[in-house]
Amino acid sequence: MDKDVKTALQKNNEVVKKVLDIYKKDEELSVSSSGFTIDSSSYIDQINEQTQQNERVFEGYKVKNSILIKSSNSQKAGKVIDDAIKNEFNAVDFVRFSPDDKQIESAREKLLSEAVNDAKKKVNLLLENLKQKVIGVKKVYDIYEKINNPKDSDDSPIQFYG
Repeated sequence: MDKDVKTALQKNNEVVKKVLDIYKKDEELSVSSSGFTIDSSSYIDQINEQTQQNERVFEGYKVKNSILIKSSNSQKAGKVIDDAIKNEFNAVDFVRFSPDDKQIESAREKLLSEAVNDAKKKVNLLLENLKQKVIGVKKVYDIYEKINNPKDSDDSPIQFYG
């Protein structure tokens, strides 16, 4: 912490630049700084030697940064935190890990595939019990598209003819 806000900001900029430069070298990371705050509420209680009274003394300014890092490799999380601490970040107060677009798309594709397989099993079980069979499928809608385009919902999602 620094008693002068200008010095605190200057030191903060140097540390953040150094850490961001390290992260930007890693092609698996997408890095951006999303701002900072200056905390001026750092006081300590001290006994005044002359008056023997307890006094609040301003300790200094604390600059907190928000840095957004995205990666499809969740194994990078520990390294990201370690690199910040090794390069003069005083603390890492908050970490939230979220999947990047690549992970979201991969999970969506996997879940859709599993949903189709589950639907096939259920339909086959029903048809077997009804002693029926599917001759053809007229149309299959992507549920994701159906949710995002509700005006296109004039047909039932899957139609069977037997």
